Amino acid sequence: MFLSEADLYRISYSERVETIIRQASKDDLIDCIKQWYQQEELRPTTQNWDANGFLGNQSKQRITERLWFDWPEGLTAYQLAHIDLKSALSKRSSTVSWRLIELKDDSDNPGRLLKTLDTKTARNRIQEALSHYFRAHVMTMPDPNESADWIRIMLFENRHDRQYPMPKMTAYYLRFPDTPYLAVRGASNKTVALFIEEALLKTFQAKALKFHNVSSKSIHHLSELLHNKGSLGGFSRFRINQVDSNPLDYSHKNLKRPQREEYAKSREQKRRIIPINRQLIKSREDDASDTFGPQVVAGIRRLDIHLKKPPMFTIPEDTTEESDNEKNLRVDLSFYGTNVMDGMKRMLIHGLIEPPIPYWMKQVVSQGINEVYVTKDDVLQENPFDDEEIENEEP
Repeated sequence: MFLSEADLYRISYSERVETIIRQASKDDLIDCIKQWYQQEELRPTTQNWDANGFLGNQSKQRITERLWFDWPEGLTAYQLAHIDLKSALSKRSSTVSWRLIELKDDSDNPGRLLKTLDTKTARNRIQEALSHYFRAHVMTMPDPNESADWIRIMLFENRHDRQYPMPKMTAYYLRFPDTPYLAVRGASNKTVALFIEEALLKTFQAKALKFHNVSSKSIHHLSELLHNKGSLGGFSRFRINQVDSNPLDYSHKNLKRPQREEYAKSREQKRRIIPINRQLIKSREDDASDTFGPQVVAGIRRLDIHLKKPPMFTIPEDTTEESDNEKNLRVDLSFYGTNVMDGMKRMLIHGLIEPPIPYWMKQVVSQGINEVYVTKDDVLQENPFDDEEIENEEP
């Protein structure tokens, strides 16, 4: 692998560098150092260290001390980024909040968005775009468990600074290949974030960036939700290729009668059983399958629904309310849980959501969004209601 001048930029030891090394596990350090020894540019001048035999038999403290000895002038930007990303992949913190970025194509000139751009080329383009303004270092690493690539962007406040930058100068991105989506955390400096966003626009030839709030903090759920975003809800049956079995194929039939679990054993318990309307239950299950699909993709832990609907009750005739200026009622609903969509599907099956199912609910499921605004005409929109409309409404 070719290492650039930005990769080989030497960073002096400091408390921040020690924190990066201290946060990494012993196994992560061993894996990183073994890879460094395979790179001629990264090998230390002291060649008396057998990386394969020495590392596994020593404590983390001894390995850290050996780092100071073999690289006395400091580690390179590539080495520190390697340790940092390796540690982030191993820990996979469930408390980290991500923000979702959608790359928007140019509506006047569609087709320019580079969704299929390979990660190596994207890294080089981001590095080049940021190098005009900062000393920057960009490193990418594929996620071993998900179809996503990590992009770590570190910016220096001074081009000749040998000190490790402050945490607010480093941002972590998750890129989901073949999709227009990235997830970001870090880089609390607003100015830094603006420069990085401009580099992303230039790299992927996007017209604009649209930010979404996501409630899920699981990378697995986020990846599954985004890669299947075009086949959620009722469309998921085509993605998982679920079809009805052949009713004439007796090889798939269970000839042995399955054992039934008895919930009511005594005569009194059986007498209290309320007969169910099987046709009603079947209708609910069909509605749930058509709306949410056979399998609900996890990932949405919160759903906020803002409704603006006219009242369902009739206004008495003796009131002076003008029919042309009828007021709309504002209702805000919030759902929380490990899998909100699966919970709503169960609510529909158990009759807590009554048919007919509004069309906007199917859109919520199929688009995988977690905050929606529903107008009086049952039109779904992701943007808030107009401020003028809100001001004209009665509280």
